[in-house]
Amino acid sequence: MTERIRVKGESGVLVWVVLVAALAVVLAVAGYFFFREQTPDKLPQVAPAFQGQTSFQGAKASFKLYFPSDDGTVLLAETRDVRESPDKSVQIREVVSELLRGPMKEGLVSSFPAGSRVKNVFIDSSGTAYVNFSRELQSDFPGGAWTETLAIYSLTNTLAINFPEVKQVQILVEGGVPETLAGHIDISRPFTPRLALNKEQ
Repeated sequence: MTERIRVKGESGVLVWVVLVAALAVVLAVAGYFFFREQTPDKLPQVAPAFQGQTSFQGAKASFKLYFPSDDGTVLLAETRDVRESPDKSVQIREVVSELLRGPMKEGLVSSFPAGSRVKNVFIDSSGTAYVNFSRELQSDFPGGAWTETLAIYSLTNTLAINFPEVKQVQILVEGGVPETLAGHIDISRPFTPRLALNKEQ
């Protein structure tokens, strides 16, 4: 009787060993086919849209920026290389940021007070570009009716010349529509270009 029990126990262990071995084989085969499907040549490729975004990073294009002449009579063009963007609002913001940096050539002066920043830009379906500036544009503006006029059209003419879809420009300060920059010109409405002020060098 004791011998029979021992033999029966050994048979049970043998069955479990066979089952475990068979299960290991099945898992190994399944793992092989699973990981073969995940090799690099089977992985999804980078989406074309993302590839396009990386291709223009660092690329620049030439734009005409219009600054007041040092005698304050006209707006003169200075060509500037500006970082490109496929998003039109972002591109306009880049151009305005360069305008805020001021001119690099002699005989030109800055249109805007130091410290002014462009916060964001929005273009509506009618072609109105809303350019939102930081508070320094208004709080630090030097004043004078003609100075305000040149600043307004330095911005408006620059955008109209470089972006045909921009028909008029609305100046915002900290997201709101100010009445004036320094008490002289009503800027609560959009401005259309005044290209007669432009003079090519």
